Amino acid sequence: MDAIKVLERPYVWDGLKRALRSRQLNMNSLEREVTLTGTISMEPEPIPLNVKIILFGDYHTYQLLQHYDAEFGELFRVTADFEDDMNRTDESEMQYARFISSIVHDNSMLHCDRQAIGRIIEFSSRQAADQNKLSLHSADIANLLRESNYWQKKPVQQPFVASTLKKRWKARKTA
Repeated sequence: MDAIKVLERPYVWDGLKRALRSRQLNMNSLEREVTLTGTISMEPEPIPLNVKIILFGDYHTYQLLQHYDAEFGELFRVTADFEDDMNRTDESEMQYARFISSIVHDNSMLHCDRQAIGRIIEFSSRQAADQNKLSLHSADIANLLRESNYWQKKPVQQPFVASTLKKRWKARKTA
């Protein structure tokens, strides 16, 4: 679960913690949660809950939760820190090309030619702000692919080419 999205929605964070502590999911109405009325209505039985939640977010969010929420460390015990980029080698570029291909295939997009894949790898390197690194922000790559796919499909359905990617890339930089 995305920590920011959970924290942005009122009552979700408290509900998640309550469910993890009690190991059951209670279907309470929001009205009951926020009011002090004495009205009692029929409620469904709690659902047993045996789950592991992976909460992901940036380091700053982690530090804030650790500092301001006493239950956070008890409920979320394991911390993993991932890199934002990887070294750019021939092997990593081949893996990146396979990754690009999997996004294209999984989303039924037009296939990329070799130049287009080279441009995407170049875009990734620029995202990493280091010519010897590749960015691991896959959402940026997937968005670029979707946008380029959309514009390439406009005139004719052929593998999309580097020129389409370059146009989309430049459009993003000026926006």
